[in-house]
Formats: sequence, C-alpha cells, structure tokens
Amino acid sequence: AWSHGTRGIRNFALTNVRSATLLQEAACRPPGWQGISHHIRDWFGVYDEAPSDIVLRFSKQAAGDVASFIFHPSQTIQILKSGKVEVRFRAGGLEEISWHLAQWGRDVQVVAPERLRKLCRKL
Repeated sequence: AWSHGTRGIRNFALTNVRSATLLQEAACRPPGWQGISHHIRDWFGVYDEAPSDIVLRFSKQAAGDVASFIFHPSQTIQILKSGKVEVRFRAGGLEEISWHLAQWGRDVQVVAPERLRKLCRKL
C-alpha cells in the first residue's frame, strides 16, 4: 500500500492493522509503478529485501517431489548425473526461505548463498 509517511509503497501485515479510515481522496499509482507482479518479482513470501542468487541441491530421494515443486517463479531445475536435483532462483527473504527449507531436512543442501546456509543451520 502507499505510505504517506514514507512517501512510497510499503508492505503492511494485515494482522497488525487495528483500524481503517475511509479517506475522501483517491489513491493514485506512484510514478513508474509497473504493477504488483513487478513489485514482488524478487520476493520469497512476504519479505522485501535485496534478492540473492539461490542454489539448492536436493537428494536423489527427494528428486521426484522437487522436480514438480514451484519454489519461485524464476526457478530453473536441473537433474544432475548423480540423480540429485539442483534448483536455482533469485529472491529476497532468506529467513523465510530457510523456514521453508526446514521441511526438506537432510534432503536439501544450500549451495548458495552463505547467509542462507547459516540461517538453515540455526533451525
């Protein structure tokens, strides 16, 4: 939504909204606005942070599930000679990505970035 305080588009968690007021003025798209799809293209979940190049390697046992799973719209999937599956995409929200990867347990290896690897180790 547009934030009058920051004079820009911001993300608001709806769970934190205590009240709403109907304004008489209409909201206008900010100059250069290219739509919500463009605005969130580098996000993973709800986190708006600078995107990183994500490289994940999944075990042979998880390959079937991973090959049909959509982690991010920008992802590419490569089946390696070993039978493992490598998934690459570009997104921000490393903390939320780490939470999501926890469900894969030992079947996923974070190849890059190092910060995501460290976040996953903490879980």
